[in-house]
Amino acid sequence: MPNVALMRELFPMMVNMLKLPHVHESLRIQGQVVNWDAINEIERECGLPETPCPETDVTMRLGLKPKS
Repeated sequence: MPNVALMRELFPMMVNMLKLPHVHESLRIQGQVVNWDAINEIERECGLPETPCPETDVTMRLGLKPKS
């Protein structure tokens, strides 16, 4: 289990990075997509406000996989 206090501090920086246009271009070139539902789930678990999903072709709501 990750340290929640550390995640509360670092995760917002990571989310901001995922919203940058050059990161989107890099993801697009690599054929990758960010599951924004997973981003919001991590934010909820850390007690952070949810970040709205940016409207791009590399940030999508793909649902969450059930925890096993």
